[in-house]
Amino acid sequence: MFNTALFILTQPVNHIRKCLPLYMKEINKLASKTAYIHIQPGILLNTDQNNENGILNSKTCDSHFELLRVPFTDEIRNLVKEFYVSNANICSNLDVRVLVGHIGSSELKFQKYNFKHPCDVVLIDLKHEQGVNNSVLLQSLNRSFNISASCSCQSLDVDDNEGTPKRQKTDDSNTEEKPSEEVLKQYPHTVLGGTFDRLHIGHKILLTEGCLLGTEKLTVGVTDGKMNNKKTLLELIQPVEERISSVKDFLNDVKPSMVYSVVPITDGFGPTVVDPDMDLIVLSQETKKGGEMINEERQKKGMKLLEKYTIDLVEDSCHTQYEENKISSSSFRKRLLGTLFNPIKVKDGLPGTPYIIGLTGGIASGKSSVCKRLEGKGAKIIDCDKLGHRAYVKGTPGFEKVVAAFGDQVIGEDGEVNRKELGKIVFGKKSELERLNGIVWPEIAELVQKQIQDYAKDEQTVIVLDAAVLLEAGWDEMCHEVWTTIVPQDEAVKRMIERNNLTEEQAQQRLNAQISNIERVEMSNVILCTLWEYEYTQQQVERAWELLLQRIPNTTTKANPKSNM
Repeated sequence: MFNTALFILTQPVNHIRKCLPLYMKEINKLASKTAYIHIQPGILLNTDQNNENGILNSKTCDSHFELLRVPFTDEIRNLVKEFYVSNANICSNLDVRVLVGHIGSSELKFQKYNFKHPCDVVLIDLKHEQGVNNSVLLQSLNRSFNISASCSCQSLDVDDNEGTPKRQKTDDSNTEEKPSEEVLKQYPHTVLGGTFDRLHIGHKILLTEGCLLGTEKLTVGVTDGKMNNKKTLLELIQPVEERISSVKDFLNDVKPSMVYSVVPITDGFGPTVVDPDMDLIVLSQETKKGGEMINEERQKKGMKLLEKYTIDLVEDSCHTQYEENKISSSSFRKRLLGTLFNPIKVKDGLPGTPYIIGLTGGIASGKSSVCKRLEGKGAKIIDCDKLGHRAYVKGTPGFEKVVAAFGDQVIGEDGEVNRKELGKIVFGKKSELERLNGIVWPEIAELVQKQIQDYAKDEQTVIVLDAAVLLEAGWDEMCHEVWTTIVPQDEAVKRMIERNNLTEEQAQQRLNAQISNIERVEMSNVILCTLWEYEYTQQQVERAWELLLQRIPNTTTKANPKSNM
């Protein structure tokens, strides 16, 4: 299998459309990462026109390829979209990119497709005879495409018995001439916007439409900041720099001749209300209203109104009951829950067994319920909250240190530290809280290590260190992996009001005193979200556990018979 493939399609459009599912299956067998699709229908690559099967061979042609203009019509537009839809349904793991730099008006200027990653194999939808001069063909292809020095060339030779027709010689006398399709209008400067998190088929169709409709420049706004606040699992959205980079890479691959301005936007207008030279905006069904608002604002400023083109949403044939019907980044982010989100870093001096999972999360994030589920899968739990109570009981070094730091006033009538009085001293005072944590956290860490050693003697395989302040205390250094539970901030506030009888202000204060979900996600390996139904949380835990056992081979864990998992 090759990393990157280029598939050149020369058959008539109706033939390509008929064979498209098979083409995608074939390209999926050849390429593991990226497949570039070049549509140049109705040509024979300089073959002899009397060669009835359009066979490339050294006797009938010079094995030469020439990049030709393809008119921009509805037929071509729809074929491009069909490739992407087929990509989603047949080979969604493959990064398919349909080239459109040669599609347009007669004034179109060609520019070599200089892919970021050179192609390792070229696939052509014509049959090669034995003895074809592939080196000559590849040399001519390299003038139009970025092909690696070791690139090979293959043909798609499909047997008629497989239900895929080959190109047949046509009898002009019996062929009804079809009227030429109307060439669609193009515009000098197009514009569009989106989140573009983990570039998917819907994004590619939107961006490609901007390229097809444009001739000189395409401006793309990529949402950032408050624009993403209401997005599902916003903590998992890629940094804006990564999203901008992936958009630029895609655009430069599919149409290198255009000028691209890809910029972050923090409101619904972006550059559309400051650049008077824009001509057309590409919208989706979800952003049509935004297009109207943009034109209203442009009209107020005396700018010309933007022409509008709206694309349809693409149905996601693989969506589950907890995902959207359309292809969306939200669904893709949900699919990351329970998987290895950030790579695991090997920590020097940490024994391979038992395998320690650090489980953390903010207040009301559902950490305890996830912990119970993991216990039901066979993991042993170390509850750091409970150990915290033991860290400074009377007679321990922690007790002496707390009293020395905060005085006898924190000692209760029973001779133990009065947690309520201690809380009055440290609550809302960052320096005092840090002083207390500096005493208690190391004591808890010692208790954790003792508990781990006891479980290790019992040959326990997986231990979960349940700790709200796992990351703040640095206890993640004791763990092979960190798992984090998250919920949106408004959901956490709602839960605290209902569970702890707090006011909204009090709940918000407690949340603000913690590190953010985004910070936790950045430092975690596996992310779980308890926002939705019980069953969906259960699915996430099941997936996380199964993948965990694959990462730590030769493990045997027994489910807890007392669990109601």
